Amino acid sequence: MKTINVIKRAVIAGLTRNPLKIIAALVVMCAVAQAQNVSREMTLEKDYVPSIKDANKINSVPDVAAPTAPQADVRFAKYLSAVEVPSSPYPLQSSASAFGSGDQIGYITLGGSALPDFFADAAVQPLHSFANQLNIFASHHSGNYKVNFLQDDKEGKKKINDNVLGVNYLHNFNTWKILTDAQYTYSQYNDYGQLPVTSYQLPVADWKDNLFAAHLGAVSTDLDVPAFKFDVGYTRFGQDYGAPDAKSENRLLLDADMSAPLSIDKRIGIKGYAKNQDNADTNNADTDRDSKSNYTTLSVSPYMLFEGANWETHLGLSVGKQFGDRSKFLLAPDVRFYVNATDHLQLYASATGGFRDNSNYELYQQNRYIAPYVLRVTDSRTSLNAKLGTNFAITRSLNMDLHAGYRITDDEWFLVNEYANIPVSADAKVLNVGGTMRYKHSDVADIELSADYNNWNVADLQSFNKPKFDGHLNIGVKPIEPLRFDLLYHFELGRPELDDIHDVSLRGTFSFAKHFSAFVAINNLLFQKYELWYGYPANPFNVMGGLTYRF
Repeated sequence: MKTINVIKRAVIAGLTRNPLKIIAALVVMCAVAQAQNVSREMTLEKDYVPSIKDANKINSVPDVAAPTAPQADVRFAKYLSAVEVPSSPYPLQSSASAFGSGDQIGYITLGGSALPDFFADAAVQPLHSFANQLNIFASHHSGNYKVNFLQDDKEGKKKINDNVLGVNYLHNFNTWKILTDAQYTYSQYNDYGQLPVTSYQLPVADWKDNLFAAHLGAVSTDLDVPAFKFDVGYTRFGQDYGAPDAKSENRLLLDADMSAPLSIDKRIGIKGYAKNQDNADTNNADTDRDSKSNYTTLSVSPYMLFEGANWETHLGLSVGKQFGDRSKFLLAPDVRFYVNATDHLQLYASATGGFRDNSNYELYQQNRYIAPYVLRVTDSRTSLNAKLGTNFAITRSLNMDLHAGYRITDDEWFLVNEYANIPVSADAKVLNVGGTMRYKHSDVADIELSADYNNWNVADLQSFNKPKFDGHLNIGVKPIEPLRFDLLYHFELGRPELDDIHDVSLRGTFSFAKHFSAFVAINNLLFQKYELWYGYPANPFNVMGGLTYRF
């Protein structure tokens, strides 16, 4: 089984590794999506981990600034979606995420749950004109409560203390925009899982993570002339987990896209991406480098873009290479097509691929409990990610998306139950078929039903932590203007050697006066016991609530 014997020997040997030496990093290239008028929404979850906010999400404050309706504990998925689908012809917006009025520039939310835990979220927009948009935000989430392990029903203790401080800025010029952001995250928590004896047992001390990310980008808005968009970024991940050493990771990122018109309906362009990855043992920075940690990824994608009155075709090829302590080559298609057959019917298809960044910074967003004292997870390489689908509107209020896809990825990572918190990589293929239905009746009710089937084929390994079926059902009702109810159901079925997930939550939000709203949420209504990962139980039934003040 690929890498398992290596990991087993590393576990038995205490996972000895060579510390690294921080090297001067390259500047790297990262794609900046064109700015859209999207509100910055703070998501509070039962196991909340903050994520970096894009600088183009700063021009509105939510009208009801309560946290997004609670989802299952597995929000930070252990897998990546096999298929990404474009937006529907008639995208629906929940009234719970309506934008704030023009004279309101910020909000403060305070609340907690009976677990117990406590959360606070605040944001302010000192600048919110078309030319300048500035957003400053902060959040806190802490908890200290009991959990019951499914293996033997023994009690454990789960502790969380997450803190985020960030700023975003967007400036509009006549023909281009500049975007920048910075965010610092400090998290202190315990490794509360009940791990098998084959897994690496870490010290009992709390883990302390420090994450920093900053980006600077620009995008042109006039496509009649040579156009550009680029993003320069830096991230740092540091972790102290109570062992004699600690680890840190630095990434420099650069992503760019430049194109020029050949005619009124044709463009030619090239995209470039680069990443420099550097890991170091902060207490032994002068010792030998870890042979798996320091490397550079470069890729280029030349393309042609053809555009008609109701269709668009993107023809390209992506070529990538890793240098340094890793030497991987990747050739993948970069082809996309869509056509609006009618005003209510869209067909789309794509074939893409590329490297997937499995840095410590990225994996933290998916599962913070991955054992730190192991060799870094190899970046995954997708040689083909094919997709085919259709969006169609049955009525103005009802639309559907049906899609299918097939993905081939080398070094897909899994959390094998035998090792629990140690990633294992294997080559994998996955077939995905699914659909989403959305219904909205004025501002009174909205429904979203989504379901996907995933058929995994993994070399010499089960598809651990990858559900065979997953999806959700969200129902929102607004019987009177200040009151809204949301029923949310999330399911994951067919996870190898793990129980199915059926997580149901009910939330009520009530707005009163001009500046206040309150919310109450009942989580895990079915009193289900399940694990996020092997040995890590989800939170039990609990009630949470809070109050938001908008100013």
